[in-house]
Amino acid sequence: MKKSAIVVSLVLLLVVLGILFFSFTGEKKVNGAGGGEAESSGFPAPGFEDEMIVNTNAGEGNEQVIEIRDDGFFPKTLEVGQGDEVTWINKMSGGKKSWPASAVHPTHMDYPGSDINKCFNGESEGIFDSCGGLSSGESWSFTFNEKGNWNYHDHLNSDLRGVIVVN
Repeated sequence: MKKSAIVVSLVLLLVVLGILFFSFTGEKKVNGAGGGEAESSGFPAPGFEDEMIVNTNAGEGNEQVIEIRDDGFFPKTLEVGQGDEVTWINKMSGGKKSWPASAVHPTHMDYPGSDINKCFNGESEGIFDSCGGLSSGESWSFTFNEKGNWNYHDHLNSDLRGVIVVN
């Protein structure tokens, strides 16, 4: 009986170690040279929805693109450099609008200086908030000057969320 308990414990330990190994050695997608962009009809494989796109060109003045799709933002997490511009493009079907903005819904105050109230009183310049819905094919851009991990969401579809990591 004692021998079987040791065998079961060893098997469980090997499974846990295997999971940890594959979790920390997984390959990251690279955005930029080398064709790291997904095909326009493709979505991340199941289990890879949170895959981080590493921007090899991170640094002041680079532009990155996030697609707003029916099932969320792609990429969901994007790493950029301080001073980089990120552009959100609405690719939702059926004429759905999208309103990218800083978390937390509904106040939009996660990113420094951002606040949904600034959208309506003429202070919208320089806040992480599109301040209105983007129609299909429309885009909106924001330059990230503050380092940190910045959560965001779609104000019109608040269950859609993403993260911008600014180094």
